[in-house]
Amino acid sequence: MPAEGWGNCPSWHERLAAALRLCFSAPVRLAGLRAFLFVILLAGAAVARAQGPLPSGVEPETPVHLSADRLVRDESGVVEAEGNVRLMAGTLHLGADRVRYDPEAQSAELSGSVTLVDGEYVARAATARIDLAERTGVFEHAALFQKRDPVDPDAILAARDVEDVRRAGHNELEIHAERVARLADGSYAASQPSVTTCDCGDHPPDWRIGASEARLSTKDRLSLSWPVLYARGVPIFAAPYLSIPVTDERRSGLLFAVPHITGRRGASYEQPVYIVLGHSYDMTVSAGYYTGHQISLSDRGRSEKADVFQGPRGSLEFRYTPRVGTAGRAFVAYGYDLSKTDNQVPGAAPSRYAIQADHIDDWGGHFSDRLALNLVSDRDYIRDFVDDIVLRGEQTLRSTAWVGYRKGAVLGVAEGSFLQDLRPAFGPEVTAPPEGFQETLRLFGAGARNTFQRVPAVAMDVARIEGPLGSGLSLHLGAARFAPWTSAAFGDVGLDGLGPGDFGYPGPDTGEGDHIFERGGKDGSIPGEIPRATRLSIRPTASWPLLAGRYLSLTPYAGWREQLYQYGPTGADTGVAGWGLFGAAAHTELARTFSNGVRHAWIPKAELRRLWPGHVRNAPLQLPSQIYDELDILPLRATTQSRLSLASQLEVPGPGGGLIAIEAEAGQNFILAPSPYIAEGFATATARLWPVQLAGLAQWDPHRGQITEAVAEASISDRRGDQLRGNYRRLAVGASSRLLAGPDELFSDLYFTETFRPPVLQELEQIGAGATVVPFPWLTLSYDLLFLPDLPSAKLLQQRASVGLRSACDCWAGAFHFGKRRDEGLDFWVSFNLGRI
Repeated sequence: MPAEGWGNCPSWHERLAAALRLCFSAPVRLAGLRAFLFVILLAGAAVARAQGPLPSGVEPETPVHLSADRLVRDESGVVEAEGNVRLMAGTLHLGADRVRYDPEAQSAELSGSVTLVDGEYVARAATARIDLAERTGVFEHAALFQKRDPVDPDAILAARDVEDVRRAGHNELEIHAERVARLADGSYAASQPSVTTCDCGDHPPDWRIGASEARLSTKDRLSLSWPVLYARGVPIFAAPYLSIPVTDERRSGLLFAVPHITGRRGASYEQPVYIVLGHSYDMTVSAGYYTGHQISLSDRGRSEKADVFQGPRGSLEFRYTPRVGTAGRAFVAYGYDLSKTDNQVPGAAPSRYAIQADHIDDWGGHFSDRLALNLVSDRDYIRDFVDDIVLRGEQTLRSTAWVGYRKGAVLGVAEGSFLQDLRPAFGPEVTAPPEGFQETLRLFGAGARNTFQRVPAVAMDVARIEGPLGSGLSLHLGAARFAPWTSAAFGDVGLDGLGPGDFGYPGPDTGEGDHIFERGGKDGSIPGEIPRATRLSIRPTASWPLLAGRYLSLTPYAGWREQLYQYGPTGADTGVAGWGLFGAAAHTELARTFSNGVRHAWIPKAELRRLWPGHVRNAPLQLPSQIYDELDILPLRATTQSRLSLASQLEVPGPGGGLIAIEAEAGQNFILAPSPYIAEGFATATARLWPVQLAGLAQWDPHRGQITEAVAEASISDRRGDQLRGNYRRLAVGASSRLLAGPDELFSDLYFTETFRPPVLQELEQIGAGATVVPFPWLTLSYDLLFLPDLPSAKLLQQRASVGLRSACDCWAGAFHFGKRRDEGLDFWVSFNLGRI
């Protein structure tokens, strides 16, 4: 039998208990015998104190317990224990095949399957030396685990090997080392360790960090000296020092820095630092340096070369989520461009910066607010710091802010917008600016170019208020102020109505840049400058849905639009425009559901709309450079439009409760008056047929015999992650009637030349294709391209490729990325992510 209770030694306590039973139960009442037994009792207590003192640091009321299959105590008081040895002292639980315990020195030497359990810390070693008084120890050939939660000591002590210890509970940290020491402050130190924070369950982690030394603090932070990161045994990163948190709790510290080599900016390196500011706040501060590069400006209508940013750059990103419904992000970047310090670029400044902010807040009580701020210091900032060639083509940065109240069908909003014009002064059709023409690149400060801003604006929208007999009323009431941010702004463009960035801009003309906003002609009937304006919009629409049993839905409607304008700083000059519309929309549905759950429906639709110009006086011209926004698009002649279409829906129950669905619609637009003709036709389709996804749209003009707009997207995927994808987009000269339609039109009246038409001057065609292949669970290969057939040269606009590696249990993921863009060198960068670091 195992003997238990070191500190109450079996060699004397059994004899003592027998004596006590004899004393108080046997018919012996002699005082001398009782005195004798009392002396034995005192002697036994003295022996207990001598042989089993409680170690310092262990609570006095908590004894030290030792159990084993075999216990032997020698003359010096040292106890030898063998077989299933268990030693407990306070929160320390120790197990081994053999233990040598010295009560005088309060130390223990353990060997054979040595196991330590101390709360969430667990260790397994070949041998160990423990000082129970100081609660310190040294473990040889050890594995140390930090568990997410405290574990059951009995289960860990019964583990057969280190793999059983690893699989018992979730591991926040795993350290294997030649030697692991438990220090007096409760921290652990390891020499020549191999470390990982990845827990793959039954599978061993496939990444680790080797180091010369490691220190695990009581604050759950691991510090490594001369660490080397290995992925699948391959070294991929080294540093002189690394400090990482080992729990899911956010901790401040350095983040992994990844160098970039791009054909646009040259080589760069940025080092980010993560800072925890509180439970719901944190920030990332980065500092780096860009070597710079020289690029061609052929994509911006110029043939010369230009220097892209060279020099130091820093950034700060602040994130917050203080409560449910409130969240935001603010980002600021500043760089000092050494390539702009010689003043070779007119209007350029070396200080370059960007400001971004996104905020969302639901106040409760039906109130909420939103903010989206996007500002840059100069018109070339996006060109220099955005790598995606499509995003780089953005011509305007838009910032908006609004506060709204929504209750039922009513939405009230107070908002404003700020635009930054990023276009070059001369478009691709102009090879050189006029002699002596110079324009600043700066978007802030004296002489900076701005677009018109809508600050402030208020609006109330009523989606639908139910009236008698099922009738309803929808309404828009809005007021907005349009004005340039500075007096020498983009609106001051002269009598031709064209300013920097407009297609066909010939350079400055009469009245341009004189700080006076002159309307073209006495009543604004010819092109000219767009003046400051305050606009009031009133747009009511009444409708009355009618049902003819279950066979037909008919909804007649009628509305009126009234626009009131006050121009200039004084508002003495006014304008007005009003027009009406009425019409009716009808549809029905022929559907059938089959016994196997398949449902199919035909949905015929028809709509008729009449647009009536009411009155127009001194209203904005229907030209791209003259109207303020889409609400100013008005009909200039009475027009009757109609649309006929047929839609089809097919729904098929899929495996696992999913749904296979196909939706398609084809239709034709008609002008019925004043000059009847067949307008554009259209078709749309979407299909979800696992593993295939399809979507498409087409607009065609029977008179011109061409497709005016086409969009097609397709992909085929499997559950492993392999995918083929492609997309096609085409836009004819002048665009399609769908894109040009104002908010009151079914479609744009393309053959009435006085209506608003954006400047789409050439045919646009774009082809995109890509593939992702996963030949092995740990390897992903990807390639995408963007092709423009209409370009005279360098038709392959952009290519991207990546080789991705991933661990079996998502403990780490890394990728090598490559990019090649027209007229630019090869880009190369690396991304790497360690699970929970």
